[in-house]
Amino acid sequence: MEIGGISNYILDKKCPNCGGQTRISLNDIIEQRIIICPTCHTEVRPVNAEEIAKQAKQKIELLTKEVQALLQNIKLEVYES
Repeated sequence: MEIGGISNYILDKKCPNCGGQTRISLNDIIEQRIIICPTCHTEVRPVNAEEIAKQAKQKIELLTKEVQALLQNIKLEVYES
């Protein structure tokens, strides 16, 4: 799995202006997009988005490798009905 596989992961964050719920995707963070708060219509963007996205990508890649290693240990047995 690559980061593109979860780029649409949605985070619910509070608007720093009004405290209302604002939805932002992982892809929005990676692309450093400005988000419009649906409550107060203020333009907001993630702080230090590049570093956050870099750390998220590293963790996702590590977890993906761990899951792949676990799946390699799956054993199959013959099932007769």
